[in-house]
Amino acid sequence: MHHVHDVRNAPKKGLPRLPRCFIPESLSYPRLDWLKYFQSLPLPQLHIHEMLRLWKAYTRFLEAHPFKAQAANTCLLMGLGDAICQQAIEKAGLKKHDVIRTVRQASFGLVIGGPLLFAWYRTLDKVIKGTGVIKALKSVAVDQMVMPPIFLTLFYSAIGLTSGLSPAEVVDKLKQNMKPTLITNYKIWPAAQVINFYFVPLQHRVLTANFVALFWNIYLSWMANKGRGSDKRETITPET
Repeated sequence: MHHVHDVRNAPKKGLPRLPRCFIPESLSYPRLDWLKYFQSLPLPQLHIHEMLRLWKAYTRFLEAHPFKAQAANTCLLMGLGDAICQQAIEKAGLKKHDVIRTVRQASFGLVIGGPLLFAWYRTLDKVIKGTGVIKALKSVAVDQMVMPPIFLTLFYSAIGLTSGLSPAEVVDKLKQNMKPTLITNYKIWPAAQVINFYFVPLQHRVLTANFVALFWNIYLSWMANKGRGSDKRETITPET
């Protein structure tokens, strides 16, 4: 005798969700179906062998030109973070997309952010002694004490000055944004960097950090620009 189940009343299966206690309140994004959004983008469909070929080509380029590759990674992902913020969060639309703002952030990644992180990770790897988990924890502790204040100060200053703010206005912006930005940083980056320093080879650490920073930038861009309307001089989207 076969039992017939009423599938209409069966519980629906979906993606597992993190318990609410693991999601800081300050990281509550506006309601957005990220999966549907990315599926709607006109991205090329790549097969597994094509992706592997691209990865091998990237690895060869990274080994031959590590500085150029990692500066380019930071440039691309910082620009992409701002572009996604404008389109997915702010709903600017292609016609109202602030291209200069995106180029400004991408340029910071190319000229300052990428080179700074490239040198920083190599310095940490040489200076911090030990192996395994102990070295990873030491690296994260030093990284989080030193790098976020430096990186954010450079970012807010560079973006502010290049977007038309006066030095005095940049100082005001630093006073206004540094504390809440650092608090949010310490809710996200220590755990991400433990994984980065322990599991990821040195040559891939900037790339790994940048993928985390892509979503970090989207969130910060939304937080920094919500309610500001067309005041583009105050468009600031940091990464750390």
